[in-house]
Amino acid sequence: MVLTTIIEVLVFGLIFGSVVALAGVGLSLIYSIADFPNFAHGDYMMFGGYMAFYINVQLGMHMAVAFAVGVVSLVALSLVIDRLAFKPLRDAGPVPLLIASIGVALFVRNLIKFFWGTQTRNYAGDWQRAQEILPGVEMTGQQITLVVVAFTLMFAVHLLLSRTRLGKSMRAMSDNRRLARASGIYAERTLMWTWIIGAALAAAAGILLGMNSSLAPYRGFMILLAIFAAVILGGIGSPYGAMVGGLIIGIAYEATPYIPGLDAGYKFATTFVIMIGILLIKPQGIFGGAVE
Repeated sequence: MVLTTIIEVLVFGLIFGSVVALAGVGLSLIYSIADFPNFAHGDYMMFGGYMAFYINVQLGMHMAVAFAVGVVSLVALSLVIDRLAFKPLRDAGPVPLLIASIGVALFVRNLIKFFWGTQTRNYAGDWQRAQEILPGVEMTGQQITLVVVAFTLMFAVHLLLSRTRLGKSMRAMSDNRRLARASGIYAERTLMWTWIIGAALAAAAGILLGMNSSLAPYRGFMILLAIFAAVILGGIGSPYGAMVGGLIIGIAYEATPYIPGLDAGYKFATTFVIMIGILLIKPQGIFGGAVE
């Protein structure tokens, strides 16, 4: 019985942690290169999720098409927002950009409410039949797909950072922007690609979150806390740290109801406690530093 419970916590922690890790990688990339924490990241996730909902449920198209449209739509929106809201403040420092990102978060959240209302939404599809993957532990087709897609995308980010010219430019920008410019790296182009990749990962994470549970306008803000906890735990500015931090946060999130005196209502509080603890004990995080 105890072993089954531990396995369940690990499996479902892996499911939620995959979403958090995927979103955390995007947030960490943006922070390390754009040099500010994007507080709109959670609402970006929801926008991508709702666009996929529109294609999948309201237009009745296949989930794969909905996934692609959700990603492309958020990428386009993020580039427009960067041009209008963030680019004019690029040289003003991180604080004005942070404040602007809070305004962007409110704008995107209310945009979602305007088009889809405030009620909870679910995707269509007959994926809810559970399959026993381990003795006493079941996963639905959606959950299996979620984990596979999330890890595939994170591996793709690893290949991009380690094997491509763009990845080298991003690492150089993260280490020293002035030196990168002096070396001939076009900063604005690299930053544009960072927003494209970060938004694509946010949209994918939002869609996967909706596949695992449901969509609601406020969920972006709520999950942002878990994402920040993962990024801080792994090391601010380290995508690889965000991957590991996301999985740890996911397991802690799912383990919360089994802690004496706590129930499921304390799940997000647990992530907050972990975040504060890491800031006090090891503020640089597990990996620390920038894109490596």
